[in-house]
Amino acid sequence: MYLLTLPPFTCYQKSPEPNEFTNLFRRESNGTVVLLLCFLLTSLLIHSPCQQTNIRLTIQNVRVEQSHSLPAKMVCQRSTRPQLLWLMLVLIIMLDARTVYGFVSPPSFGIPSPTPSCHVMSQDRNSEPSGSTSSATSIRTNLQSLLISLGSPSTNKDNTVTTVHLLGTGITGSLLDLPLSSLSLLAQADVVLYDSLSLDQMDIQSIVSSDCIIQSVGKRGGDRTNSVLQSEIDSLLVDYVEKLPLGSAIVRLKGGDPLLFGRARTEVDALRKAGARYTITPGLSSCVAGPHFAGIPLTDPILDSQSFAVFTGTDKGGIGEGQKGERDWKNMQVDALVFLMIGQLPKLRALCDRLVEGGGTRWTSTTPCAVVQNAGRKEHQQVFRGTLGTLVDNIQEDLGEEATTVSPAILVVGQVAALDLLEQL
Repeated sequence: MYLLTLPPFTCYQKSPEPNEFTNLFRRESNGTVVLLLCFLLTSLLIHSPCQQTNIRLTIQNVRVEQSHSLPAKMVCQRSTRPQLLWLMLVLIIMLDARTVYGFVSPPSFGIPSPTPSCHVMSQDRNSEPSGSTSSATSIRTNLQSLLISLGSPSTNKDNTVTTVHLLGTGITGSLLDLPLSSLSLLAQADVVLYDSLSLDQMDIQSIVSSDCIIQSVGKRGGDRTNSVLQSEIDSLLVDYVEKLPLGSAIVRLKGGDPLLFGRARTEVDALRKAGARYTITPGLSSCVAGPHFAGIPLTDPILDSQSFAVFTGTDKGGIGEGQKGERDWKNMQVDALVFLMIGQLPKLRALCDRLVEGGGTRWTSTTPCAVVQNAGRKEHQQVFRGTLGTLVDNIQEDLGEEATTVSPAILVVGQVAALDLLEQL
């Protein structure tokens, strides 16, 4: 009795190679079929009349995941010499199995052998790919490489001191519109404190490290319940400076420009008092970019509009500009007026009325004006047009009489407010 035992191995599939010769077994579907055919042939030979020798063939623990072909065409017929048939069958199976499992190379028989389509599985797990790095890590790495290639000095952190970066994000709320240097600072942040009109939390998470602390400190006009007091923000910045290890980076994201109605002064004073290091990065302010996103130029040579003035529509105490009556509007020698933080409709109506009452011949009920809501945010931006006498009524006609706010909003008053340079004719 002859016993053939093959040890268990596992083969991984690779790209199939073209057949270079005819094989005894066409095993393009599954190697298991070939083994079954071998058993069938063995059974036929054992029970054939020419059987004279009792040979037992055992194949154990074989698992094949890719078909393989024998390198020669051989035809087995019944013979009066069954021993020879058995030896040929055993030789064929051994050659096939040894080729499949990588023990030896098949005999070439004068024909070039194909490239093996199977390899023995490696037992070393460390050799397997570790996987791609996270998206945020990739962004940070690419940013650093790009900045260096553009001639920027090293942007690595200073490990000897903690730094607070007051960073203006402009008005679009998109990472795509941030300068490369601002993106680099954000990518290195250990803590991010962001305003409601700076960047969305999901965008921040896409670029900072996974262990970065992200905290909203936004304010909303008329919503003191969900607004963070400025004094609390000042204290929070100092607390992080004192508690974080040296070399940490704290990024304070502020919509628009930090120094233009951005309340950066109190934050700077708090950091100075604590002896903290800080930087200020300007951003594109809504007082200029907001009207431009609506197609309203703040100056225009054809209209002879050569100047504009910018005001806050609501002071730090929450009082609207139209409720104070302190300015001499009729003698204000400017061609256009821009008001920020004027989204509450009662405050907007009061301001329009005040301008008409005190504007003399410069600002009248027929002076063009426009409100830009969510300026620069394409999916949400709306523009409401009218005159000082009709603007609020036009807004409520569009939004409904129950509407009370269009925040965040920018008001433009003057002849330029009637223009729309973005309209396609």
